[in-house]
Amino acid sequence: DGCAVPSNQVCSLCGPQATRAAVLHALQVAVERAGPDDSIYVYFAGHGISAGQRVAGTNDFYLCTSDAQDTRLAETAVSGVDIEGVLGEASCRGILILLDCCEGAAFAEHAPAMFRKLRRGDFRILLSSVRADQRSWERVDGAGTLFTNALVDVQHSVPVALPAWAQWGALVASAIGVAIVVQTHVRAFPWIL
Repeated sequence: DGCAVPSNQVCSLCGPQATRAAVLHALQVAVERAGPDDSIYVYFAGHGISAGQRVAGTNDFYLCTSDAQDTRLAETAVSGVDIEGVLGEASCRGILILLDCCEGAAFAEHAPAMFRKLRRGDFRILLSSVRADQRSWERVDGAGTLFTNALVDVQHSVPVALPAWAQWGALVASAIGVAIVVQTHVRAFPWIL
């Protein structure tokens, strides 16, 4: 029931399915299907790299998909520029991006225009597990990440009687309070919803 989002409107890419091409295609399909009163929600748990700090001559943030190669990030991972290129064209009401990965907030630093131009949309929100210069960590017991577990806990406390957009708003509002104190790490495989 995922915050009242119908299952036929959810694309879940896990493990080897979460290739660069598949992620970009899923984002493009979401943009094409979303109407002016709809919202797009993107959730990614995996590895994130702010390449400008690690790879000479690059200045972008990358979500490492299952086929990502650290020596060829621009061709094999999903960059902030890639995401902005797809989601920046959306004419939907809003976009919520949840990143559970190292250096996740660097996405906003490398795709700022997406957050400034709100065509008809009402919101563009990035909720990251960590700051641009931080690493995140998995739970010691191996039961996922602190960030994702906190989001799930918050989601279970949101009243189901609310419409889907209000459930997500309540989730984000509650999670922001949680995210301030939570340090997390990535899961073994990237996911996108």
